[in-house]
Amino acid sequence: MTKEETKNIWGKLSDICFRSMIVSFFFIVFLFTVGLPIPHEFCYVVLLSLFVLTVLFIILSSLKESAIIRQKRKQFEPLPEGLYTITDALTKQGIGKLSNTHVDFLRKKFLEQGMDDNSFCFLSEIVEMFIDTENPDEELADFLRQSIKGKDVMELFWEKTQK
Repeated sequence: MTKEETKNIWGKLSDICFRSMIVSFFFIVFLFTVGLPIPHEFCYVVLLSLFVLTVLFIILSSLKESAIIRQKRKQFEPLPEGLYTITDALTKQGIGKLSNTHVDFLRKKFLEQGMDDNSFCFLSEIVEMFIDTENPDEELADFLRQSIKGKDVMELFWEKTQK
């Protein structure tokens, strides 16, 4: 079984769990609406099954997401060596240059969050938290702090510096 098939299985199983939860919920609502006498034990069993299906849905969804991230990591190709021009995507002004190592560091971190293009978006409140949790080297941390200075949101766009 290939990785793609495994990813699809997790997705299908989580969809089945979600649909089962919806059907169970509407079944209970229907029974109450019709006014049929419903034994308490039946309600407990249905509520317990809804709970189990919800937990199963959450687990399967996270397995699907982690399979997607693993797939992206395997496809991740380090950038060619050299300098990369960093531009503020909102103002189109050049901010500075970073090495391929720094840009690759940011790409890997954003890849884990589902992004896979050549821009990075930061909120001013998040920059320090990002620096504290991800531990970039001092040069990159200073670059990020300087880039966000005086802004609420920062979207950085990178491209290979022309010689």
